[in-house]
Amino acid sequence: MPTRTRPSRATTVTLVVGGLVYVLFLLLALGYLRLSVVLGLLYRGSTDGLPTALWIVFLLGVSFFAVLVSALQRARVPRPVATVALLTAVVLLGYLQWWFTVPDLTPSSLFDGPTTGLGVLAAAAAVLGILAAAPKRAFLWALVAVVAVTALRAGVDWRLRVERERERFDALATEISEYPDEMVLLAAEGWTPVSASVRHDDSGVSVGYQDADGREVRVTSNASPGSADSDTEGSEHAAPLDCDGAADPALVDCEELDGVGVGASLLLTWESFHEEFHSIRLEWETGTVVEVAAPLRDGSVHAGDDAYEPSEVTTDELRALAGRLRVAEDGEALALTERITGGPRP
Repeated sequence: MPTRTRPSRATTVTLVVGGLVYVLFLLLALGYLRLSVVLGLLYRGSTDGLPTALWIVFLLGVSFFAVLVSALQRARVPRPVATVALLTAVVLLGYLQWWFTVPDLTPSSLFDGPTTGLGVLAAAAAVLGILAAAPKRAFLWALVAVVAVTALRAGVDWRLRVERERERFDALATEISEYPDEMVLLAAEGWTPVSASVRHDDSGVSVGYQDADGREVRVTSNASPGSADSDTEGSEHAAPLDCDGAADPALVDCEELDGVGVGASLLLTWESFHEEFHSIRLEWETGTVVEVAAPLRDGSVHAGDDAYEPSEVTTDELRALAGRLRVAEDGEALALTERITGGPRP
């Protein structure tokens, strides 16, 4: 009966140390890709540098792959090419698994270091331990370890996802339902609510909408200061409704309109966060002023290059949307939250 020989200490050390260093390199390389994406979107509004970063990571990865295979061959590690390929697959599988179980990916969360890194390192350590301890049946048990760790991480990530979605849903529903004053909503066909926020500092509530083309409109309800119908101190954005007192003429272009709302109406154009907006501010009824605002194409922070530019909502469209407003009904916070989050409470 043939006996199974245990690998030498030098072989084990080369396998474990070399494997962990290789896995850490891949994690750092993917972190470099993340940094390239974040900095490109933050400072240039594009990911034009991503192909270069991908080539750099690919070339370095191939070089490191070859170096580790050579080191394992000299240390007499069984199946060195398959071993390094398995470690590479562990890292890539970890990121792919996280990609499909974590919702609402953003540039800043494209590669989550703590979550993905710890999971990948745990899987890699398990694989290396099995390869070092049982070379005869290494790959069978290594695959079992990879599947087990991946399944465990998938379950944890999915539970965290549901908890985050539930917390977001509850926080948004509570914030909307606790707004004490009148909230005005857009009731125009083709426009879907995608966000909502209550400004506790000046007693305003804003609901963001998008149409099928991705154009954005924000409807903000403000309680007038000192209004008898308001339960708050009111907002400085609610009054007065005249160009002389509405805003600094050096910062905001203002034009008085007729035929919009029940009282005075203003057409305002201003810049906010390096992006130009225009809006119609109108008196909805005594004690409430509503503002319907949209970004202008020419005011995009990245206008002039190939980056994203918001589609312009014209002044005529703003006037039409200002005529399609309605007051939110009692108990409508839950329905509005479901429309914003895309479904019922998780």
